[in-house]
Amino acid sequence: MTDTKKKILIGVIAGLAIAAIVIIIVILTSGKDSGEGNADPANNEGVTSAVTPPITDIEPTDIEPTNSVTPQITKEPDNPVITEPVSTEPAKAALGVYKGIKAAYAPKEITDEDVTKELEKLQKENSDFKILPDRGFVETDMAIVSINAFADDKFLQDNSFRYVQVVLGTEDLPDFMAEAIYGKKIGEFVQVYHDYPEDFEDPEIAGKKVLYDIELVDGFEYYVPDITDTFIKQYTEYTSVSEYKSGTKSKLQEDENKRAYTEMVDGLKHTLIENCSYSGNMDYEIKKAYVLKTQEYNKEAEEYGYPDAATMYLLEYNMSAEEYQNKVKSEVEFGVKYQLALDEIIAVEKLSDSYPEYSKAELRNAAEQLVIDSAEIEGM
Repeated sequence: MTDTKKKILIGVIAGLAIAAIVIIIVILTSGKDSGEGNADPANNEGVTSAVTPPITDIEPTDIEPTNSVTPQITKEPDNPVITEPVSTEPAKAALGVYKGIKAAYAPKEITDEDVTKELEKLQKENSDFKILPDRGFVETDMAIVSINAFADDKFLQDNSFRYVQVVLGTEDLPDFMAEAIYGKKIGEFVQVYHDYPEDFEDPEIAGKKVLYDIELVDGFEYYVPDITDTFIKQYTEYTSVSEYKSGTKSKLQEDENKRAYTEMVDGLKHTLIENCSYSGNMDYEIKKAYVLKTQEYNKEAEEYGYPDAATMYLLEYNMSAEEYQNKVKSEVEFGVKYQLALDEIIAVEKLSDSYPEYSKAELRNAAEQLVIDSAEIEGM
């Protein structure tokens, strides 16, 4: 190749290289100017975003079912709104008969049988299980058992148990098993068959003859302490059985007298209310008292770990929300009417003049005592 051709070839190659470089620069510059990868945050040009589809686009079948929803146990009664009174006339009681109300005080007489029941209760509270002596099992003993169940030469896993604690003669163990265990000792094995009907609730053993292989692993007897002076000294404030019986009888009678007195006073209160008539904004006063009482009960429920009082009364006393509402309404209506009656007695009897140093609560107590003292009480 001549020198001239070499120079021309070199020039062509150089030109092509320069052209390639120019093309690359143009491409890069063009991409940058179009906003790819470096969008101006002030506008949305060149910005690619992942748009979340609207909820309406989701088919119902796309939603996973769940069993973790907690059912609403109860509904807290709606908090009533305290509106302004319908009229400006305040709630007021018009007294009927409040002196000489008839009532009955009728405490039950405590008997020796009542004392014996208390003694048996004390005995049961201090009974316990102790290691079974060298004898066979009897009713009321506690047994630690391992039970293997078989049917059709197959081991039944769901009806087999290891180291189960049962008290013989109770619902802890079926009677046919307990009967087979009676008389046997710790460490022995017992085998017993049982035929189950076709309609038995457990399909694993329904309609089958089941073999139960029972191991008596351990045992304890129910120990009931004897009622002796030593026992009384150990578990009570008394020093002998006779002293316990005498002291317990007196205490039971004292408690019964208090119960009967409270019942008698409650009767006087209800009679006092029934003898009165009421006027003015009673609905307003009762609703106001209802709100305060509901708040009081809810606060008490929260202290015991419940969300509200209605839930507490449902779980603790099996009381529905409606029953709970009626309970509170009954309480506050009684309370409002009784206080109005006492306030009217205070005014009629001029107790504020007689006891100028008394607070409102003390004056109401004085009015209540006046009703009690003047009552015609049968049995006192």
